[in-house]
Amino acid sequence: MEASGAGPGTTCSAMSMAPPPQDRGTSSEEFTEETWVTVPGAFTLALEGLRPNPATAPLSVAFTLASEAAATLELRDVAGRRIWSESVGALGAGRHVRALPVSPAPGVYWLRLAQGGHVMQGKAIVMR
Repeated sequence: MEASGAGPGTTCSAMSMAPPPQDRGTSSEEFTEETWVTVPGAFTLALEGLRPNPATAPLSVAFTLASEAAATLELRDVAGRRIWSESVGALGAGRHVRALPVSPAPGVYWLRLAQGGHVMQGKAIVMR
C-alpha cells in the first residue's frame, strides 16, 4: 500500500498482486490493478443550524456528532425557556438532519447542541 502521511482524510492506493502463473514455474510477481480508497477524517461536533433560516415551513436542524457519547439538541426562546429537547447521542458519529416536532411561534430562538463538555449554539428565526 502506498500512502503519504496516511491518516484520517488521506487517500491511499493499493495494488493487487496476482499469483505467479503455475505453468511457467517462475517466481515473478504480476501487478494486475490499482484501487484508490479515501479514508474519512474524524468527525467533530458541529451545528449547521435551522433549515430553512429564517423558517416559514416545517423546521429541521442539521448537525454533526463527534462520537456516540450522550448528546442533547434543544431549542430555546430568547428568555432561555426550553421549547424542545431531544437526546441525540444514540444517532452515533456523523452528520444528521432531524425534523423538529414543534412549530414555535414567530420569533428568535437559540439552537443548542451539547456533547462531551462541548456546546455549539446558533440563532434561529421563525417567521410565518
